[in-house]
Amino acid sequence: MFCANTKLEHHGDCKNMLDEAHNALVIIHEYVARLDADMKVRACGLQAVKDSNKRIPHEGGDAEVDERDELINEAENKLCTSLLERMNQLIKNLEEEVKNVAQEETMISEFNKLIYTETKLLADEEAKREEKKRLITELMNNAGNLVLDSLHEHSNRKKVEANRLAKQAVCAADLQKLVQHFMHRVEVAKDDTRTTSSGFRSHETSDEVHSVAENECTAAGLIKLAAYLFGLH
Repeated sequence: MFCANTKLEHHGDCKNMLDEAHNALVIIHEYVARLDADMKVRACGLQAVKDSNKRIPHEGGDAEVDERDELINEAENKLCTSLLERMNQLIKNLEEEVKNVAQEETMISEFNKLIYTETKLLADEEAKREEKKRLITELMNNAGNLVLDSLHEHSNRKKVEANRLAKQAVCAADLQKLVQHFMHRVEVAKDDTRTTSSGFRSHETSDEVHSVAENECTAAGLIKLAAYLFGLH
């Protein structure tokens, strides 16, 4: 900002100098024109003085008269000529300076355009940077929410699996008790069969043996089912 203000102040100073140079150039042209006219008048006056310093034939002697007027006029002529040359050189310098100032003004305008473009690019870059920060923050928040949702879903699945395994364990325990109960009944039936007399209770013993066989089959099936459930457990 300080550099931009300095450039603007310098641009204003250059503009003022350019206006002053234009005004001075107009005045100098007018002054040189007057000086040229004055030089012509002085040249005529010098020639008149030179003519007046010549003797006429009636006066005799040399035609040229060695007097101080001719020397003074010659010195004044040289002085005016030198001044005119210096003024012309000053005009050339002023014209060159005006040309340089015009080029500098063009360069300043281009520099101001570059500053405006750079300022706009910086503003766009800042906006893009803020947008990038916002998107990164949003992405991080979304990733965090996704992780939390995944953990919550995984925890729910673990709870469901734990409940299922607990229920399966309860069912397996109940089934094991049932199998033990049937096995106990089978053992009791076998003992009763051994102690029964074969002569008096042959028909009843056959029915009991058949019942025991059915109980054994049922117990075997329950044992297989329990083994399957325990395998799953």
